[in-house]
Amino acid sequence: MANEEQTSTLPEAPASATVKIKSKDGFEWLFTMRDEKASTLMFKMKAMEKNWLESGFTPLAQGFGKKPAEPKEYVEGRVCPVDGGKLVKPPVNSKAPIKCENNKYNFQTKQSYGCQYIEWPNQPTIPSRQIDEDGF
Repeated sequence: MANEEQTSTLPEAPASATVKIKSKDGFEWLFTMRDEKASTLMFKMKAMEKNWLESGFTPLAQGFGKKPAEPKEYVEGRVCPVDGGKLVKPPVNSKAPIKCENNKYNFQTKQSYGCQYIEWPNQPTIPSRQIDEDGF
């Protein structure tokens, strides 16, 4: 049995905290602490934070969830024929259309609102008077 691998499954802790830190030598570390009680975990977190700072570690930002939005690029020399807003270029290598900056999307209702002007690649643009008559 000495050569056989032994594996054990640890129970999931109800409270956990993860921190990203950088050593004074430039190494980045991701450290997770777990405990049965949040109050005990908070005590441990404060003690570890003090220890890390005294040892020369620096905290690093750690994003959970959404990444920052990329800056919008606008079509130079043109404005939306419907409301005069700037026209937003689609991302490079994208089949997305050019849209008016005033076109917004509500993720809860899954509907767009605001200016509905869009311009698909390789399609002629629609004159603004035609858009207004059709209700766009």
